[in-house]
Amino acid sequence: MMLAALQVTYLTCLAIAVFGHDRLVRGQYLNHREQWEIDGRPSGLIWRAPGSALWDRSALGAISTMSWLFLTPHWIASDPKLRRLLALVRVAYVLAIPACVAWFVLDAAKPLR
Repeated sequence: MMLAALQVTYLTCLAIAVFGHDRLVRGQYLNHREQWEIDGRPSGLIWRAPGSALWDRSALGAISTMSWLFLTPHWIASDPKLRRLLALVRVAYVLAIPACVAWFVLDAAKPLR
């Protein structure tokens, strides 16, 4: 039962983080296009800017969006809606990581049949 609760917690937090990240990138694209260009034209895990290739991934874009977990860019800080969304994404990551670790630890500790 505990394992199932950890799995649900992890997968829920992961979904919140993925969709939240995509909404942040989309918000940057729609409302802060110049900064989006400077950040390497990042795309979300699901959302893509119009005209972007399916597998068009730049290392600069991935690094810049991951840094949002630790640093708040000025364009997010100035937008209350995006600021709340970033807080939600951060909480989702904070909950997802220990849930994932606990899931694997508990699963590894199960006796083999």
